[in-house]
Amino acid sequence: MINYSDAQLDPLLLREYGRNVQNLFRRIQQEPDRVKRTAYIKALVPIMIAVNPQLKYGGATLEKVWHDIFYMADYELDIDLTRPVPEKPTSETNLVTMPYMEGKLKYRRYGRHLLHILEEVKAMENIEYATFILLQMGKWLLNFHRKGNNVDDILYYFKDVTRQDIDWSLLRKQLQDFSPYQKHTKYTQKRYFRKRNKG
Repeated sequence: MINYSDAQLDPLLLREYGRNVQNLFRRIQQEPDRVKRTAYIKALVPIMIAVNPQLKYGGATLEKVWHDIFYMADYELDIDLTRPVPEKPTSETNLVTMPYMEGKLKYRRYGRHLLHILEEVKAMENIEYATFILLQMGKWLLNFHRKGNNVDDILYYFKDVTRQDIDWSLLRKQLQDFSPYQKHTKYTQKRYFRKRNKG
């Protein structure tokens, strides 16, 4: 009788291949003859590729399958191979952590990348070029982030982060004349008055 109790089964190492492939591999490991064991392992490779539909034949696929085979054997598999044997990764290679961004953002809605660009604008010597970049950034915010964005909020953010020697009145006029902003403002006003008249 087959025992289906998970408590008495070996832990499933690679779920993408299933328990049947793992049990077949365990039986191949118990083969005492090195030549037969090598032949069985080589015959197991196409079975593993067929079981996992995400894999396809190719150099990278075979490398992954052989790495998975040695992983199930805990990198202690005595067979004859013409290809290089995968090395067991150490704890230093596995624990590769990415540094987390430090520091709190005062304006989280605009993100950290936009803040880096504004810091570059702050260090520019050419005021006209800095104004042009702020204008393009303001248009981008009005065009792609229309909800909750208006010219006053954007300029307040730019003033607080960048520099004070910008002609902010001219920049305000250019952003207010921006066609997507005008279209969105008129649409918002029409929707507001339509709801108000219905209520």
